[in-house]
Parts: sequence; structure tokens; C-alpha cells
Amino acid sequence: AKKTLKRITQDIQYSIDRADAIVAVSESTKQDLTSLLQIPEDKIVIASPGVDVERFQHQYSVAELEQMKEKYNLPDKYVLYMGTLEPRKNIERLVQAFALVHQQPELRQYKLVLAGKKGWQYDSIFARITQLGLEQDVICTGYVDEADKAAIYQQADLFVFPSLYEGFGMPVLEAMAAGVPVATSNV
Repeated sequence: AKKTLKRITQDIQYSIDRADAIVAVSESTKQDLTSLLQIPEDKIVIASPGVDVERFQHQYSVAELEQMKEKYNLPDKYVLYMGTLEPRKNIERLVQAFALVHQQPELRQYKLVLAGKKGWQYDSIFARITQLGLEQDVICTGYVDEADKAAIYQQADLFVFPSLYEGFGMPVLEAMAAGVPVATSNV
């Protein structure tokens, strides 16, 4: 394993040395490249990704929206997280915050929808949901088809993305394109 890691590191360094420029998706990624790999800042170009706004602003019929609710077991009122379920996404903390908010009588009609596939070390997320007694109030959709994302975003009352580490954070941009209010971390 050490030989393999050393070889990979050598390959990366070789590619860095030969490259005229390196494209990063964000200032955050650029900072990681300069601090972790000692790449000179002037060698890194930022090219932020974008989304097809028309796709995320598509006007769905009532029947289409109802079909999406049925397919993913979506409630009428929900706070949405969309992304892989893994520790760096800070979902346990999101579940804890939801538990606190959900204690307010005027907010009990809201559910938390965790939309996305299971990543690494996801068990603690489900353990926290159970520990807090939120099994009926937190809906886990599993993998979401790319074609269905816009309708799921559009029906959400709020999109939350409390990630602890991101290179860019495409779901934030997608939610904004869909016209959903967004609460996110500063990373």
C-alpha cells in the first residue's frame, strides 16, 4: 500500500510539474492545491461550474409534481438536503438542528427530507435519527434520478447544505436555480 501511494504521489507531482495550468472549480479548491500540493497560485485557474437554469426552473404540472411526491415519498411541507449521506456533509448536525426546530408547535408540519445515496460511514446518521425519535419526521429518499432533482428542489420550502468540506457545492447552486431559499455553511 505504501508503494502504491508513493507511486500515485509521484504521478500527481509529475503531472503538476508538466502542466501549464491547473483548473480548479473554486477558490477553496485552489487554496487546497496551494497548501497541500504546494502548487504556485499563478499556475491555478478557477473555472466555476454552472447549472442549466432553464432545467431547474421548468414549470411542472400539478400531476407531475404529485407523481414526484409519490415516487420519493415526499411530504407537503419539507426542508430538503440533497447530496451524498456521509460525515463531511454534516448531516448529523442537521438532524440535531431539525429536532430542535421541530419542537416548535408552528413548525411541526415540516419534515426533513434527506435526498441522496448513502456514502461512507452513513450509519451514524440513521442512528441519530432513531436516537432523537425522528423516524416519522425524517424521510430518506435514497438515490435521486438526475431528471427528478428540479421538481424535488422546487417543492421544498427550504434547502439546507451544512457541509463541513466542499470543493464547490453544486446542490446549493441547483437549489438557487430552482428558486428555493438556501441555508448553507460558509465552506
